[in-house]
Amino acid sequence: MSGMQRCDDRAAPARPLDDRLPGWTRRIAASTWLLLLSVALFACGPGEDSNEALVERGRQVFVLCATCHQVDNPANRAGPTLQGMIGRPAASQPSFAYSEALRRSAIVWDEGTLAAFLADPRGVVPGNRMAFAGLRDPDDIEAVIAYLRHATAAP
Repeated sequence: MSGMQRCDDRAAPARPLDDRLPGWTRRIAASTWLLLLSVALFACGPGEDSNEALVERGRQVFVLCATCHQVDNPANRAGPTLQGMIGRPAASQPSFAYSEALRRSAIVWDEGTLAAFLADPRGVVPGNRMAFAGLRDPDDIEAVIAYLRHATAAP
């Protein structure tokens, strides 16, 4: 068998797949895995700790609202209580005298309507009587909504 080699003698040593791919292909594969990992982590949503931090930040920002509104008491102040407000139509607290503009608004309080209203109350419902000019920082708005969702949820 002088001119013939056995099959196993010709075989190159096994190499990892990454070593057999051109450099640009390895970079694309690595980028793809990073992208998939990022999407998976994002899809899992924020962890409990980050949600608690957001709610706490919202509680701190809500101090601006607490002069007129309560979240843990059914009594009204200068503004209506906010207990159970998410999912409820605007101007639906029977013991509060709302402005005509808010009664006719047809708003149902959800995250989108709250975000718009917290940013610009007079722009969203022209003619409402709320004296607050609005929150400018989108992160503050997100935090207040997280706090309201947490604090006003039905027991």
